[in-house]
Amino acid sequence: MPAKKQAQVWIGELGDIRPSKQGPVIAWATVDGSFQGEPIPFKKDSMQKDPTPKIIKCLHTAIANSQKSKERMMKELEKHVAELEQTINSRFDAVISHAQGQINALEAQRIFHGMD
Repeated sequence: MPAKKQAQVWIGELGDIRPSKQGPVIAWATVDGSFQGEPIPFKKDSMQKDPTPKIIKCLHTAIANSQKSKERMMKELEKHVAELEQTINSRFDAVISHAQGQINALEAQRIFHGMD
């Protein structure tokens, strides 16, 4: 079985990737395919092996890593929110308990002094 021929694209002097020398820019010769991305090795102004499959693979990897990071950060955030909620609840419970104690003391004084 013959080997599958690699797709060829034109890569210009600035890293512009085109289906042909005069074709539209479809990507840039960078890790993420963007104009300002980190450059990947290429020969200027020549037809060569299409690097876009590697760029797409890198982007899929970046997406997967970002999703994992997001999930880790959300778990960490949930943990901190739970801790904060516990702290707030205990502080409000302390304030409510103190206020209830003050109310009880005032009511006791009113009863003692016959102000009821």
